[in-house]
Amino acid sequence: MKLKNICLFLVLCLFITSCGKGVTQGWTTFRGNNAHTGNLESENINVATNLKWKFKAESGIYSSAVIDKGVIVFGSLDHQVYALNAENGKLLWRFETGNIIDGTSAIHDDVVYIGSMDGYLYALDFKNGKEVWKFKTGSHVSGSPVIAGEVVIFGSYDHHIYAVNLESGKEHWRFKTGDAIFSSPAVSEGIVYFGSMDKYFYAIDLYTGQERWKFKTGGYVNSSPALSNGLVLFGSRDTHLYALYQNTGQLIWKFKATDYISSSVAVENNLVVFGGRDAKVYALDIHNGNMKWQFKTGGAIYSSPMITEGTIYVGSHDSYLYAIDADDGKELAKFKTEGKIDASPAMDDGIIYFGSNDKYLYALD
Repeated sequence: MKLKNICLFLVLCLFITSCGKGVTQGWTTFRGNNAHTGNLESENINVATNLKWKFKAESGIYSSAVIDKGVIVFGSLDHQVYALNAENGKLLWRFETGNIIDGTSAIHDDVVYIGSMDGYLYALDFKNGKEVWKFKTGSHVSGSPVIAGEVVIFGSYDHHIYAVNLESGKEHWRFKTGDAIFSSPAVSEGIVYFGSMDKYFYAIDLYTGQERWKFKTGGYVNSSPALSNGLVLFGSRDTHLYALYQNTGQLIWKFKATDYISSSVAVENNLVVFGGRDAKVYALDIHNGNMKWQFKTGGAIYSSPMITEGTIYVGSHDSYLYAIDADDGKELAKFKTEGKIDASPAMDDGIIYFGSNDKYLYALD
């Protein structure tokens, strides 16, 4: 009996040790979580600059990667959804839609949810890529879906945001705005947050699709929101980054860049980071919007940054992926591709994954 207890204790110790370090965490949705903060808490991660492998699609890659159970899923301008082995980049399966894919997928319970410019949201079997169901909207589906409870939520160029049942693909509700929706929704505490090209930013009820509040900006809102510290943070083509109270939509502060903002925000330790069409990466204080530093790249930034343990990763139209120190904005490293980078980087198990317009999906360690 005593020997059995000792063996059980040793097994438990090994399990706890393995869970604490080196275990794949997964990055299963756009920006890594439903709040879209774009940050990852990990231990002992070095700056990822070395090419581990690369995979060539048939066209450019705007879609950001998601990772679950050692499998990477992303879309391409070649109309296809790809699934790769995360360790070696080998193709596991592919699925062809009817038009280009520039949004990011979400993975939940072994189902991949992804939109296409053919107007459909697809649900695919995570294991083999076979279609489970598809839902037709009235126009392009360009943004990235988010999973909340029993529904998948996403916007369309037909001016609507939809909530669709995860299992059946049946519509639960829809909400109409005044123009196309490119922004990817974020969800927290029963509220869905997103922007529209009608220049408004919206908060609607997750369960009913009823409007809670809306906020008027001076330009298209293509940027996807991030939720942190009771605030919702997003950019607009009016060149401002806005911070509003999540509950009321009241303006807390706004920051003016020198060109419009399509990049989404990353947040870590009260630091707000985003890129702009002016080729700059900005870092602001979340409490007041004061700028802490800025970093200049050689091209426009549509890629949304991610932060892990004080290192910021972001792509630029100058073809580089940059690693930047979150404390002072100094360049730590950069990796050159052969095309503009629109895709946002994702990380799992210490590996950075991102796509480029040179048709390659890269893995760096």
